[in-house]
Amino acid sequence: MTWLDGDLNGEINPRDIKTHFIKNSKSANDSLSRSEFNGHSDNEFYTFCYESAVIARSGWFSPALKSSTKKGLGNSKKPTSLFDLLDLNNDNRIDLQEFKQPFKDMDKNSNFKVTREEVIRWLQTNNEIICKPHAKRIAIQLNNWK
Repeated sequence: MTWLDGDLNGEINPRDIKTHFIKNSKSANDSLSRSEFNGHSDNEFYTFCYESAVIARSGWFSPALKSSTKKGLGNSKKPTSLFDLLDLNNDNRIDLQEFKQPFKDMDKNSNFKVTREEVIRWLQTNNEIICKPHAKRIAIQLNNWK
């Protein structure tokens, strides 16, 4: 997930996340709006969702990509996108504090570094929420793919 791996060492750590927020935020408090967040992450998540759909369709494995039916990490409403999942206080911005819980959820071995495998596992757990905004585009592509 290169969009958060600031030093491109294959791991995401708290410094990478802080650097990402500071670099990409247009706000004084270093929080990201929906458009700022999507602008930097959308292509990577689309690729993940498309590849998951292709693999599931081909029958290579039966993925455990079931929806996380839980509400957002701190939200009172059920999220419909990754942004909604991360926007804990529903203010249409994601700040560093809101990103702490998903980082902890991803960091299964609690070493303050998130590897590609840990990110993928977290994405698979939240697949339906993350991929929902891309579903129509993926369905069209898969229908054209024979």
